[in-house]
Formats: sequence, structure tokens, C-alpha cells
Amino acid sequence: MNIHQSKGLEFDIVLLPELDSRLRGNDSKLVIGWEDILSPATVACRYISEDEQQLLPERIQQAFRDQLVRDSVEQISLLYVALTRAKHQLHLVINPPSPREK
Repeated sequence: MNIHQSKGLEFDIVLLPELDSRLRGNDSKLVIGWEDILSPATVACRYISEDEQQLLPERIQQAFRDQLVRDSVEQISLLYVALTRAKHQLHLVINPPSPREK
């Protein structure tokens, strides 16, 4: 069962492995921008690297920043759902820090 499927359910024990990786990747190859979310799209651009984004006009760069915010909010919401499913025990699994990390 994935995290989305667990919405509204409770479990005696929840094990969340690999929390040091993304909960969900950015599947979209397209970035869409709006003046406001209820308006028609004003920007559409294929996803490109951050270095390449700096070469784009400001309104398209803003669409990339807005997409990053939307993806971050989705990640936090998904983590909230995952962390609130356990009735009795919640186990979080992450990799140990590398020797270079403080």
C-alpha cells in the first residue's frame, strides 16, 4: 500500500522506510504557470535544469519557482499523512549519516 492509499485509515504499526529519499518524484515533464490558479495557464515549458532556467524570461523562472513550492507542499502533505496513520507504533527508517556529514 502506498501513502496515498492509506489516507483515512489507521494501523496498529506503521513502518516508514527510506525517509531520506523523496516520497514522490516530480513525474511531470512540464511546468505550468498561472496569474492565479483559477485563470487559464499563461506559461508552459518543458522541465529543464536549474542552470538552464536562469536563461529564461522572469515569468517562466517564476513558474519553475511556483512549481517547486507546489511540489514541496505536496511532499509535506504526504509526509503528514504517513506520520499520522499509526495507532500504537511508528517506525522511521533512514540511512546513517555519511562520514562527511556533521
